[in-house]
Amino acid sequence: MIVLSYLIVLMSLVAPFLAAKVLGKNFLEQDSVLFIALTLQAVLGFISSIYVYGYEHRKRTTVLLGYSVFFLSTGLCYLVGKTLWLILFWELSTVSAFLLYQGGKWTPNSIKSFIALVVAGGVGAFCFTYWIYSPKSEFGNMFLVAGLLVKAAFFGFHFWLPEAHSGSPAHASAAYSGILVNLPLILFHQLVAPWFGNTIYIKILIPLAGFGVLWAGLSSLFSRDAKKAIAYSTVENMNFLFLCILLSALWKDSEVESLKVLSRSFSFLFILSLIHHSISKTFQFLSIGYLTKISGFSNVDQNTGIGRISGLPTSLLSLGTISFLAIPGTTGFLSEATFVKLVAGVLEIPGQSAILILPLLILVSSGLVLGAAGHLRIFLGMVLSRPRTNWPEHKPSRSVFYSIFLAVF
Repeated sequence: MIVLSYLIVLMSLVAPFLAAKVLGKNFLEQDSVLFIALTLQAVLGFISSIYVYGYEHRKRTTVLLGYSVFFLSTGLCYLVGKTLWLILFWELSTVSAFLLYQGGKWTPNSIKSFIALVVAGGVGAFCFTYWIYSPKSEFGNMFLVAGLLVKAAFFGFHFWLPEAHSGSPAHASAAYSGILVNLPLILFHQLVAPWFGNTIYIKILIPLAGFGVLWAGLSSLFSRDAKKAIAYSTVENMNFLFLCILLSALWKDSEVESLKVLSRSFSFLFILSLIHHSISKTFQFLSIGYLTKISGFSNVDQNTGIGRISGLPTSLLSLGTISFLAIPGTTGFLSEATFVKLVAGVLEIPGQSAILILPLLILVSSGLVLGAAGHLRIFLGMVLSRPRTNWPEHKPSRSVFYSIFLAVF
């Protein structure tokens, strides 16, 4: 039965590619972003499903069935456009998460986690319904923007995301943060960015995104709950990715050639940072989630030194932190080095349009540094420190070890 479950999961990961071909999507040109998103989902989704086999000890087939629905519905959301199918698949991707919790017992935290996810999905579905049926397209577009901002945990709409991660299984958190939150970002990039640069709203969202990076970085650094700290880091990354999209849209139609070049550069940075975020967050939630499962606690202080008896190599557990510290050779380094290069490019452009953005980009840099410090704090406390509790030695199952290993390589 378990083999059949994995075959169904594989089919759910491949089906969106086949649907895209039937719908005439061109992955080599204008739809290349969709190809990247679906590829990330296929690779990271399969890794998460392998992790389930070693992480869960009951109802594995039910959990894997939930993932098959989750992956299929999320993948099809990228393809259906402004139709009722978007609402159907959007809700399926949310409701199917109920099955992901079946491997463990329901606790107050897991109940709050699922409710937070359902509420965010419901708000998005309501906004999309109005967008589809609105007689005034301009007003309906605002509902589209609002729905995507909520689901992507944009600053001011982000409060549901830390709660969604606080009680979810490690593999579900990896799926939420590494796969699900990519959906509203890609839809915003495809459906909103082409026309949003000429509206007044973009000049409101740009500073909010910048402050969101800083605030989420601070929250990640000072959060005592390990899973919430990583969730706040996700909020930080979401706002950073939104900032890349918004700046690209702002300068896309500029008469200044240098700003047009910056627009294309920030669009490239969005893709690069999306890949970095998806891979690194999947790894962090799988590895840190395994450590919290061993101890039974999510508080960083209560997990002091848990990594030493986990059976996982310290070098392996360090890779996620190294990526967020932007050590050369990691995706984090490529992302943040590109960001620094673009910030330097802003200084060289005459006129106020770019110069006024510079202070905001400095705040963003500070937020990224604080977020990296949050990951370092978790690593130093949970992995490098000596245990305060006499935990027995653990040996992870092969599926857990290989899935964590594959998530970063």
